[in-house]
Amino acid sequence: MKFRVTSVAWEDCSQSLGAACILVEDWLAASLSGASFGEGIDQVSFVVVSLDEDAQANAVQAAGFHKLGRYTDPIHSRLVRYLSYGLSLPYGQALPLSVSEAVVIIGALIQAKSCIRPKRLPKGYDYQRLSESLGAAAKVLATSA
Repeated sequence: MKFRVTSVAWEDCSQSLGAACILVEDWLAASLSGASFGEGIDQVSFVVVSLDEDAQANAVQAAGFHKLGRYTDPIHSRLVRYLSYGLSLPYGQALPLSVSEAVVIIGALIQAKSCIRPKRLPKGYDYQRLSESLGAAAKVLATSA
């Protein structure tokens, strides 16, 4: 299982968010790399969206990243099935954040979002276990940052 964390943000806050996303992705990969949650999903992605000052408008843009899908890996030419989440962090809140503060907030957003079961999941996929594992990893990350 691979974990990906990335951001879609304006240039003035993208550096701190980008650096925080790398740290969170590395943490998730290190703490959950050997875990198996069943068949059907190869990658879990989190996209931090910070484009609009208005929290509601930003949440609408983040909702576009909530999906279960697949793509062909351009390097290995194999099908990758993924579950993606959009994490809404309004622009006004993201702008003044340092990298360590952004890590804590992204961890909290992952913990909150993973509690909500997606509408579509492959048969036999243990989402409850994934949710608990993501929540525990995000909680440890938030306290250690």
